[in-house]
Amino acid sequence: MINYDFNYNEVLNILQEDKYKNGNNFVLDEQEDNGKIELNINSNNNLFAISLSHKNSISVFKHKKVADWIVLEFLDDSFKNINLHLFELKKTINYSSWQKIKEQFKGAYEHSFLLKGLFNYKINSVICYSAFIYDKLKLQNTTNPTLLKKSLGNDKKSSSIDWNNKTIRLYNNKHIQHIKISLKPGTTGKGSYEI
Repeated sequence: MINYDFNYNEVLNILQEDKYKNGNNFVLDEQEDNGKIELNINSNNNLFAISLSHKNSISVFKHKKVADWIVLEFLDDSFKNINLHLFELKKTINYSSWQKIKEQFKGAYEHSFLLKGLFNYKINSVICYSAFIYDKLKLQNTTNPTLLKKSLGNDKKSSSIDWNNKTIRLYNNKHIQHIKISLKPGTTGKGSYEI
């Protein structure tokens, strides 16, 4: 039987080099109108990161907007078992940006299945990350208590209470771990995180 799958290095050879990063230490970045955000990622495992945006996302998916980075953490040398990490980098988290971020996580999750086709991996876990400088939804920072109410039923009109929890809900029944990463304030938000 012929094996038509690509191995890890063959996948890297067919991708545009300026669209991905690999190794176990690199910087994820996002250029915003009012500054730049940089997050240094470290891991004991091999990582593959791809930056997708509305410019290079696949138009067949419902969610055209995607999180800034999709990171695959390969858990063994076979490159077949991964943890899927979805990163969104924002200067300020408020109600509207948080609602948008959750939609971007959905888009990134959908796009990760294209990578799954290339790498032929099994997903062990999915973790979403929000790296930010200013948190306007922190319980003690919010000026609108209605944002902290639990939503009833409709996933699209969810409240912001999940920002202050450790999981977020994607696709009605999928509760996914969410990690907040606070960055140093300034024109360039900088930070680091170990996966």
